[in-house]
Amino acid sequence: MNLTKAKIDAFQFEGRSLASGTSRDVRWDDKIKGLGLRVYPTGEKQFVLSYRIKGRKRLITIGKFGDPLTLDMARSKATKLKSGLLDGKDPLRYRQDERGAPTVTELANRYLREHARKNKRPRSCRDDELMLKNIVKPRLGTRKVVDITFSDIDAIHRAMKATPYRANRVVALMSKMFSLASTQWRDIYRLDHNPTKGLKRYQEEKRRQYLGTEELASLTKALNEHADQSLANAVRLLILPVPSNDPTTRATGGGTIVQDAPLRPISRRFR
Repeated sequence: MNLTKAKIDAFQFEGRSLASGTSRDVRWDDKIKGLGLRVYPTGEKQFVLSYRIKGRKRLITIGKFGDPLTLDMARSKATKLKSGLLDGKDPLRYRQDERGAPTVTELANRYLREHARKNKRPRSCRDDELMLKNIVKPRLGTRKVVDITFSDIDAIHRAMKATPYRANRVVALMSKMFSLASTQWRDIYRLDHNPTKGLKRYQEEKRRQYLGTEELASLTKALNEHADQSLANAVRLLILPVPSNDPTTRATGGGTIVQDAPLRPISRRFR
């Protein structure tokens, strides 16, 4: 039968009542082999595609007839699905796999469990956990990993423009997650690319951080106990520059500057 919109509008269910329910009422299209319109007792009409793969007959639903799915659109979708059969792709199996595909939340949990906690310091792990909990999961957690795009990553990055350093750290975290998903864990997530690739990070200003009391004490102790005090003094000079007229310094016979007073707070700069 050559399906037309007028015919489809006029179709009524003509199936038979069976003990197990009702029989299928499918009107097959002459233009696209395997394409049919299934009519239900409720009056609902859905396009389906019947096909064979590896000797097995399968039936997949294309969609419900009506706005927005027209007859021409259904024919186009059926042709596309059939083209995949030539490469051995089973559209029904693919759809079933997609429904059970891992989410970003599942990927995040695996990242923490199998990578971060095994390879990173406790403080870095806590940072990752907070970024995933407060930023990544609320925005992408329920999405399938295979559906995440560059635009999704870029949107998160742009939303954090006011805190460029944090925004860049979040992107770096997601970059590692999706890198693992597309390489080591590819069999699980079926990801063939990293959606963070190509994203331009924000420029970061240099930050100054001062050593705290405990850090300073540990550094002082380590330098004082070092076997080679000449080397320890060199380190002191590098990290603790003092004016030549500072009364707390003196020169030894060998010209080595030694610090008699307790070490003062120092700073380190980093990006």
